[in-house]
Amino acid sequence: MNFLAHAYLSGNNEKVLLGNFMGDFIKGKQYKDYEIAIAKGVLLHREIDQFTDNNKIVLQSKIRLRKAISHYAGVVVDIFYDHFLIHQWESFSTITLKNFISNIYNVVEKYDHLLPAAAKTMIPFMIEQDWLLGYGQIEGLTRSLRGISKRSRFHPPLIDTIPILQNDYASFEAEFMTFFPQLIRHVENIKQELGLTEDL
Repeated sequence: MNFLAHAYLSGNNEKVLLGNFMGDFIKGKQYKDYEIAIAKGVLLHREIDQFTDNNKIVLQSKIRLRKAISHYAGVVVDIFYDHFLIHQWESFSTITLKNFISNIYNVVEKYDHLLPAAAKTMIPFMIEQDWLLGYGQIEGLTRSLRGISKRSRFHPPLIDTIPILQNDYASFEAEFMTFFPQLIRHVENIKQELGLTEDL
């Protein structure tokens, strides 16, 4: 899953949110260098990614993209699913999307001194350009995919997936709406294992 979904699944503890949000930037056992709540957020992030990567419904979404972008399909599906989370937000949260995203930005700015170097470089651009809300629009998706392509070693043509999304929009959305409640239930179990018992 991508940034918005990870943040949503973090719950109410802002340090767990921070760890989950920056999970992609924490490699190996580096999470042990952080205080317990942040470390558990990183572990939660990894559990979310593992469950998503091995889910058969998500695989259906990936297969639709593989001809265009091969093994980058998972990256793009993660972003597409943030798009659908935005459009289905009221099905999953009573907090307004704008307020939720504003809180994410406030948390990562508050703990800027704890962010890995790569995250510190990225976060200001994310906030200034409002990437998270931007995922809700095709223009924002296109901008995000173009940016990832530029930063990737082989510059994959990720924006070629936008027409695929538009042509099969209902199928992608249905897959997200089937998968995401499964992920929420899985996260509830993982939180209990990690000692994070707060409600989503």
